[in-house]
Amino acid sequence: MARRGGMIRALGVGMIVVGLGPVLLSMTADAVAGLAGCDIAEKTAEDQLVTCVIFGLDVGEPLYTLSGLKWFAGLFLPLAVLGTLLLALIAIANRRR
Repeated sequence: MARRGGMIRALGVGMIVVGLGPVLLSMTADAVAGLAGCDIAEKTAEDQLVTCVIFGLDVGEPLYTLSGLKWFAGLFLPLAVLGTLLLALIAIANRRR
């Protein structure tokens, strides 16, 4: 029985990590770009490149891609909420024993 509870707990934690992942990656990309003094806002044309040079390496396009993950928050944040509810239910069930 304890093994199944551990698996369900791991599932809840995994749901939270996957649910918050896009938001955290997007916030990290925005923070790195801000610290480097780069503007990775929306592109105005498809052929326009986003440049952001950090330590001599242009990381503008990867930062732009990671920054765009915030649009997946609407899909993945409910998964994090469900994971949190699952962990709360496990905690309540364990308290009753």
